[in-house]
Amino acid sequence: MATAEPAQHKDAPRDAERRQLTVMFCDLVGSTALAGRLDPEELREHVRAYQGVSAEVIARFEGHIAQYLGDGLLVYFGYPSAHEDDAQRAVSAGLAVVDAVVALNAGQPPGGVALAVRVGIHTGLVVVGEVGSGSRREQLALGETPNVAARIEALAEPGTVVVSAATHRLVEQRFSCRDLGAHTLRGVAGPQSVYHVLGERITTGRRDSLPAAWTTPLVGREREVALVLEPPRRSGGSGTGRVDRLWVPSVGRALHHRPRIDTVASGSVDGGLTEMRRGLAGWQATGAGIMIPVFLAFIAEAEVARGDVAPALGLIDDASRRIETYGERFYEAELHRLRGEALLANAAPDSTRAESYFLRAIDVARQQQARSFELRTTASLARLWRQRGRGQDAHRLLTEAAQWFSDGLETSDVRDARHLLQGLS
Repeated sequence: MATAEPAQHKDAPRDAERRQLTVMFCDLVGSTALAGRLDPEELREHVRAYQGVSAEVIARFEGHIAQYLGDGLLVYFGYPSAHEDDAQRAVSAGLAVVDAVVALNAGQPPGGVALAVRVGIHTGLVVVGEVGSGSRREQLALGETPNVAARIEALAEPGTVVVSAATHRLVEQRFSCRDLGAHTLRGVAGPQSVYHVLGERITTGRRDSLPAAWTTPLVGREREVALVLEPPRRSGGSGTGRVDRLWVPSVGRALHHRPRIDTVASGSVDGGLTEMRRGLAGWQATGAGIMIPVFLAFIAEAEVARGDVAPALGLIDDASRRIETYGERFYEAELHRLRGEALLANAAPDSTRAESYFLRAIDVARQQQARSFELRTTASLARLWRQRGRGQDAHRLLTEAAQWFSDGLETSDVRDARHLLQGLS
C-alpha cells in the first residue's frame, strides 16, 4: 500500500492550461532529395549538426523545443516560461537559426552539402497539456495555432522566416517585414495574411520608443572620446607623446575614403588585409570599443574579395554582435550588404538569402536616411536582379536611389551606380 499512491500520482495526467503561445516550425529544405543522395550515416551527421546549432540558438532566446520531427523542429515561445516579448523572441530566434545554418554551410569543403532551412511562426491561443499514455507522454500545445504555423512554414522560401498577421502585429515595431499577401492555408478557414521578415528595424524616433537595452547610458567611453577629439601630437614633444602613431586619424579616412579597400580593389589583397588588420590592432590597443564593427566590415570585404567566404562571415557575425551589444548601429546596413555579397561569393551561391539581406540593408539604410549605404546596396541588388532577368526592376530601383545625388558628385558609389544604370538602359 505504501508504494501504490506514488505510482498513481506519477501516472495521473497533468492539468492542461490555456495560454497564448507563439509557435515556430523550422525544417530542412529538400531533405527528401538529400536522403536519396547521401548515405544514411552522412545524412544523420548533417541533420544532427543542423539540430545542434538550432538548439543553441533557440535556448539563447529561451524557446522550448517541444518535438524533433525528423529534420523539423516544433518550438514554443511562451511555454513553459512566458515572457512579454515571446513573439519577438521567436522571430529573433528564427532569423538566428537561418544565419546559423548559413555559417554551418560556410564550414563545408568545396562541393560539400549545403543545407537550407525555412521558418514559419504564428501566435494564438492553445491548450497545453499532457498527451500520450504509458511511458510515451509529452506536453504538447493543441489547437489551431500549431497547424497555422506549420502551413505558414510551407510558404517560406529557403533561408527565410515567414510570420502570420497575428505575430506580425506583435513584432512590426521591432522587425521590418514585407507583405506577401493573403494565402489560403489547407485546413484553415479563410485566407491568412503572411509576412516575410526582412530584419530588425532601427528606431530613430523618441528615446522612450526604443527598447530598454538601447537606452542604457553609455559609460566608460571617456578615454575613447578624448583620443578622437584631441589633436594629434608630434612624437618627441612634450606630454605623453606618440599619440600620432596610433591609428585614430585613420578612422575618419576609412569611413569617407575606404583607402584600405581601395588597396584590395587595386589587386594587393594580402597587402590591404595586412594594413587593415594593423589598423584594427592599433585601434584596439588604445582600449577603444567604438568603431570596431567598421574595421571588421572592411576586413570582411577584403576576405570576400579574395574568395575566403567563411572567415568573412565570421567577421560579419562578430561585428553584428558588437552592434547589438553597444548599440553602435550606423554601419548595420553595410553589414547586411556584405553578408549578401559573401553569400553570392560562396562556392554554392545562395542568391535567395543574398537578396533577403540586400532588402534588409536597404530598409535599414532608408530608416537611417543613410543615402550612400542605400545606393551601394541597391547597386548590389540591381546586379543580382539583372542576372535573374529583372533588368527593368533593377533600373527602376537604382534610379530611385540615385536621385538623391546631384550631378557632379563623383564618389565611387555614385560612379558605380551611374555605370550600372547605363548598362541597364
